[in-house]
Order: sequence, then C-alpha cells, then structure tokens
Amino acid sequence: MQRRTSTTIVYVLLVGTLVAACSGGGRPLSIAETHFTGTPEGFSNVELGVAPHEDSRKLQIITSGSSNCPSLPTAVNWRDRDSVLEVSVAEIRPESGICSTDITRTTSVLELPDNAPDAPRMTVVIDGQEFIVGDRQ
Repeated sequence: MQRRTSTTIVYVLLVGTLVAACSGGGRPLSIAETHFTGTPEGFSNVELGVAPHEDSRKLQIITSGSSNCPSLPTAVNWRDRDSVLEVSVAEIRPESGICSTDITRTTSVLELPDNAPDAPRMTVVIDGQEFIVGDRQ
C-alpha cells in the first residue's frame, strides 16, 4: 500500500509540473491580435495610450518598455455600467527572463469584446489611466 501511495504522489507531481511548463510557467500571455515596434502615425510622443484602428472593432494600445520584453495587453473587460473598456497590460518576458535596457514603444492591435460597442470615442482605461479613442495624447 505504501508503494502505491508513493507512486501516485510522484505521478501527480509530475503531471502538475508538465501542466505548469506547458502553460507558460505562470508568465503572462498577451491577448493582442498582433503587435509591432513603434507607434501609429501621429502618436510618436505617446508612452501609454490608445489610437483608433481602421477597423472600428479594434483598437491600438501603445505602451513603452524594453524592446525584447514589451508590455502587451493581457486582459480586457467591457464595463456596461459606465461604458468603459478596461485593459490590463503586463511585461512579456522571454524564456531567458532577461530584458534589454533600451526603451521603445510598442503598439498592440486588440479586438474589442463582443459586448462592447464600436471603438470611435470610446473611453479606455489602461492600468488605471483613462484615455478617449481619437483624442491626441
């Protein structure tokens, strides 16, 4: 009986380790459709902000940080009660965990949740800072 219990415990620990490794090991994952280094035209001085996208069901989220550890959207929530789109961003580190010390701007293309209206003039809160789509920042 003791041997069977020990084998079961080892098996459970092994499966748990494999699941954690396959899920990114606790690292945040981006929900952005895509991202690129730089900013949309007219937003070159923005360190954190939002820009319209040609598709009204999408937004461009602008962040600053290390070029190989960009801050990207990791969660989005549409709040019906006050018509606000909440966006959380997090630094996405490579497997090595080492980030360069350069600072660059990154733009992420984010699809709006199904229950949110089209983007023009939408209020967006990114990590606690409020922006209006279409306003110069």
